[in-house]
Amino acid sequence: MTCAICYEDMDMLDYNDPNESTQTCFKLGCGHSYHTRCIVLFLTNTHYKCPTCNRVKSVDNQLEMKGRCIRLIKDSMKDPQVKEFISEYKEAKNEYSTSLATVKAEVKVVLLEKSKEHKLTEKRTYFLDCKKTLANVMKKYILENSNKHIAAYFSKRTESRGSISLGDSMVFHGGGHGYQGWKMWRLLHPRIYTSIPFLKKESNGHVNNAADNSSDSSSVHSHI
Repeated sequence: MTCAICYEDMDMLDYNDPNESTQTCFKLGCGHSYHTRCIVLFLTNTHYKCPTCNRVKSVDNQLEMKGRCIRLIKDSMKDPQVKEFISEYKEAKNEYSTSLATVKAEVKVVLLEKSKEHKLTEKRTYFLDCKKTLANVMKKYILENSNKHIAAYFSKRTESRGSISLGDSMVFHGGGHGYQGWKMWRLLHPRIYTSIPFLKKESNGHVNNAADNSSDSSSVHSHI
């Protein structure tokens, strides 16, 4: 007989085999048999009791299955060699996390120093004052003109997710041919994102910069 999951041969009948299990197969309570590995993966990753019966597991069944999986994993973690590597992993993780947090804290200090050096706070305040003044002047102008001007300015952008008007979009966000409100958001909520480059040693012994490898770099972001 063949396994209904992988369609490979089994060493027991697929239904009501007299054996409860063999070295490679296992029979469920409903009588259907499958390869042990196949049925374990199926029951773990689906909500069904049996591939053939097509019956959904109850919440109690799912909790029981999860409990069994947790117990099996815990048993695996008790192996002396596994425990040794888990301990080493936790130590390495803690050391790396601590060093990364230290780097982030030091970067924030540098950012604050550079912000003061370039007078970002004063320039941001001046920018916001100019934005407010421009908004008042623009709205005063359109209110003193025709109703058509008012309707045009306060009309909504159809492609905009927010409530921003077409007038504000054109005046403050660079034109009406593509909403770029995210640029204004970045100005109002400045952040600096960067990746920490890691050095890799190739087989020839040379060291290469892996800054462009996203899987080998950690992002550091800071508020100004």
